[in-house]
Amino acid sequence: MRAGEGPWGWTYDVGFTLTLTFETAPDVVLANYRADLEEVRLLTRTEALRDVPPRPGGSQLRVGQVDSWTVCFEEFGTHGTRSDLMAALSFGSESFSYSAGYGMKLFQYYRAGRRIESFERGMPSTLRGEGPHRFWIATAENGGQPELAITSQTGISVPIEFLDGPMLTAWVGDPHIISNPPTAKMPNMTPLGGIAPPGQTPTTRPPAPGA
Repeated sequence: MRAGEGPWGWTYDVGFTLTLTFETAPDVVLANYRADLEEVRLLTRTEALRDVPPRPGGSQLRVGQVDSWTVCFEEFGTHGTRSDLMAALSFGSESFSYSAGYGMKLFQYYRAGRRIESFERGMPSTLRGEGPHRFWIATAENGGQPELAITSQTGISVPIEFLDGPMLTAWVGDPHIISNPPTAKMPNMTPLGGIAPPGQTPTTRPPAPGA
């Protein structure tokens, strides 16, 4: 992984998936990925590449917190692109997924188990979700970079120094459908259903699934 300029400079490299979930504990995020919590270790990126290297048949997960968001980073993994996982992560909350592979960058935003927005960068025909599609617009306004749209709309970023540092690390095998996501205490949250620009406070909560 190479680092460019700014807190998101590392994202010009390919072969990663990043999810960010609002006010949800790291162990709940790991449980939604179906990680074995007894096998989770606190490792730096260098240690994780040595002890839990990315390899076929599953994915290396590294989990930590940035402000009110729990980050799950997969180096060369794609578990975080799955619709069933995104629905589970956003159950009672909200979650982003941002994945970069060769020739493709995929962004997804789910709230309360529902897909609000998803698209491949620069491809209007891939735009899906209930809307509003504010991150599609913000991406266009930020040079076609979804990561900059995340910062412009939420004020958060994930710098390389964070990913290089100690994070909860686990290995999960190839995914299977998550039918009953682990439930956590509903956070006292004001999520992106009423998102405001950085420095302002949103005022609405998402509807319950099925509402």
